[in-house]
Formats: sequence, structure tokens, C-alpha cells
Amino acid sequence: MIKQQSFRTRIRYLVLFTSFPLIICIIILLVIFINTNREYNNILTNLSIASDFNADFQKTLDFKMYQVVINREMFDEVKPLNDIAYAQIIVGRLQETTTNDDSLKHLSDIERYLTFLVDNINRIVENQGYDQNMQILDRRIRVLTLLVHQKMQEYIYNETQLMTQMHDNVNIDFTIIVIIFSVFIVIIIFAIIIFGLHMTDKLTKPLMTLSDNFRTVGEGDFSLHEINVTSNEIGVLHEAFGTMIAKIEDLMQQIAADKDNLRLIEFQLLQSQINPHFLYNAFDTIIWLTEDKEYDKVKKMMISLSNFCRIALSDGADIITLSEEIQHVRSYLEIQQIRYYDVLKYEIETSGELADYLIPKLSLQPIVENALYHGIKHKRGGGSIKIRCNATHDLLIISIRDTGIGMTEEKLEQVRNTTKSGYGLVNVFERLRLYYENDIKFDINSVYSEYTEVKFTIPRKKPMGIDGKGKNEK
Repeated sequence: MIKQQSFRTRIRYLVLFTSFPLIICIIILLVIFINTNREYNNILTNLSIASDFNADFQKTLDFKMYQVVINREMFDEVKPLNDIAYAQIIVGRLQETTTNDDSLKHLSDIERYLTFLVDNINRIVENQGYDQNMQILDRRIRVLTLLVHQKMQEYIYNETQLMTQMHDNVNIDFTIIVIIFSVFIVIIIFAIIIFGLHMTDKLTKPLMTLSDNFRTVGEGDFSLHEINVTSNEIGVLHEAFGTMIAKIEDLMQQIAADKDNLRLIEFQLLQSQINPHFLYNAFDTIIWLTEDKEYDKVKKMMISLSNFCRIALSDGADIITLSEEIQHVRSYLEIQQIRYYDVLKYEIETSGELADYLIPKLSLQPIVENALYHGIKHKRGGGSIKIRCNATHDLLIISIRDTGIGMTEEKLEQVRNTTKSGYGLVNVFERLRLYYENDIKFDINSVYSEYTEVKFTIPRKKPMGIDGKGKNEK
């Protein structure tokens, strides 16, 4: 490696022969490198800040607000508004160094969502009703934190794309400068035939290698060619470029991991929708049955509740057998039948050959709960719920039919076309869509004052797991 002083001396000699045009070319080259390096550093810093922020904000704020809804006195302890203030500071820092218009728009949207979050948190603090606060938490705060998370993901994606575009622009600018530099060298080649050729090789070889590195990175190949560094400046640039590429690879891997984690979180959140009011009411029923000394019903209800909770937990498994899912629904209906003995009847039809078929957990219970609370409870004299499980060679067909109040044509159309109605149905549909990669059919039919039927058809194959792998049923 040539020492710095020797290189400086050679540059001085080269300047004598090439005059000011060559100096101008070198200055332009260095300016481009410095500006590019600064822009890269800004983008890398923003990506690092955005990724760190996006890793915990949604989960942390949702959990804190859940604690506040359960116990208002926790507000001063968990201080959710501090999280919002910190998020606003992060957004402000990103806005100061972000130049892309789309990225700035995402940050502006996040800023607006954070304002809405503050308003809804204050509403929960000021409101005294638990049910209303839970609605605000579920329908507003969790939606807003998810929007913040998604917008930040889009911001990270845009900034990563911008970095790739910068690679291409640097390649073009650098190629133009190299061409001008080469033409100038050709013009004075006869005056500096010996010294010029030697210095040209020493100067252009590492720079061309660096240019090749820029070009290959711009094409998506992150393997860098080794450079025989001939100056501290080129060495710093090469080292910074190598560090930047390493960080880009780490960020790309982190983004891919974040997508997998986001999918896992969606699965877990959608599977954890056990209504706490159901448990409260079940325990209340056990208490008054005990007071009435109806110990047989108490025993039956405790067994059903135990089975219900055991299958709901399933040691953390996302996929269970159809027989377990049926038992989970049966336990739920047994509990509800004790509570609504004069209102609810039920029937379950399935065949033993389907018992070991694997299905996403909590695929049936939310639909049955919908049928009870939105159908049968609103019909004078009660009604019944019938669950049928049938199969063809490659399809599993499940229907849940209740003889409750039913729906008008307008209400049925609304439920079919909007995600704001039938919250339990939407959750089930979204979970099945994620597990089976949209390879499902979901239909609702109803006649007012007569019945409502929910039917879904899924492939007879193992549903997609968290690792994204599924295999056909044998």
C-alpha cells in the first residue's frame, strides 16, 4: 500500500501535467462521493431509527392501554402519553432528514394517527364505562397503532427503494466523470507517456473497482470486489461503502423477519379473542348454581369450562384437530345451554373420518357465539344451532345454522360487503384467508325471523403454519 505522502506527491506531479480540468474532475468526483455518502448515512440512520421504533410501539401501547381500561389507576403508572410523545419526537427527527415525498407523506400520516391516538386515550381516561372503553380500545386505538405500524413499514420500504435508486444514479454520474477523465488523459498522453500511464493505473483501478461495486450492488448483488487501496480517502470511502452494504443486508433481513413476525402477531392476536364477559358470566352462573345446590350442573359446567380453556390454550398451538375444535365448541355450547336452558338447543353433525383433520384453532366458536348473541337471544322463544361438517375428496365444508331472528336483506348485504359488521365473522374469515392463502370460500345466508347460515369451504390440506410451510393431507 502506497503511503499517503507518496500519493500526495504523485498527485502534485499529476496536477502539473493535467492542469485545472483534471482538478475539476477530481473535485466533482469527491463531491459526489461525499454527498452520496452523507445521503446514505442519513437514510441508514432513518432506517435504523424507524426499525427500532416499529419493533415495539404497537405491542407496547396496546398493552398499556389494555391495562388502563382494566384499571384506570394504571394510567399514571404506565404513562401511555409518554409513548406517543416519544413517537412524535421520532417522526420529527425522521422528517428533518427525509427527502422523498412519499416517505414524508407516510410520516405525515403517522403524525396524524398519533394525534388521533392522543384524543382516544384522553377519551378513555375521561370515560367511566368499561364496555365503551373496550370498544374505543378495540375499534380505535388498536386500529390506529396498527396503521402507525403499517405506515412505518411503508416508510422503511420507500427509503430502501430510494437507496437502490441512489446506487443507479451514482453509477451514471461516476461513469460520466470517468469518461471525461479518460478523454483528458488521452489528450495529454504523449506528454505524460510514462508517468501518466503509471498514475492512471494507480488512480483508476481502485476507483473502477469501486464503480463496479456500486453497479453490482445496484443490480442486487451485494458481494464486493476487493480493492487495493492507494489512499486514505479511497480507503475510507471503500470502508464506508462496505459498512453501508452490510447494514443494508442486515436491514433487508430485518424487514423480512419483521414481516414474518407481523404475520405471527396477526395469528396470535386473532386467536386470542376470548370474550372476558363470557368467563365472567360463566363464573356467575357457577355461583348461583352453587347457591341453589344444583351440584350436578356445577360439575358439568366446570368440566365444560375446563375443556373449553384447555383447548383454547392448546399449549400455544395454532393448529388443532377437527375433533378438538368440535369439542371446544361443544364445551362452549354446554356452558351456554346451562345459562340459557329455556332458550338454546344445539346439534352437531360430523363423521369420525374427519376427526384427525387439522384446522386453525377458534375457527368455529366465534361464529357460534355470533349466532347465539345476534340471532337466538333476540328471538322470542329462543332457537337452535346446528353445526355440520362434511367433506369431498379435496374440500372440507362446515356450516353453522341458527334459527334465531335472522337478518333483513339490507342487513345481510351490509354484513357481506363490509368489515365493520359481524366482527367475529371477519376475524374467522381473515384467519382462514391467512392460513390457506385465499384458497377458501365464505358465504352467509339469512331470512329475517327464520334463520341465519354461515358456511365456509376450505381445502383438505394442512393449513399454512407460522413457518409458512404446508403439505397436502395424506
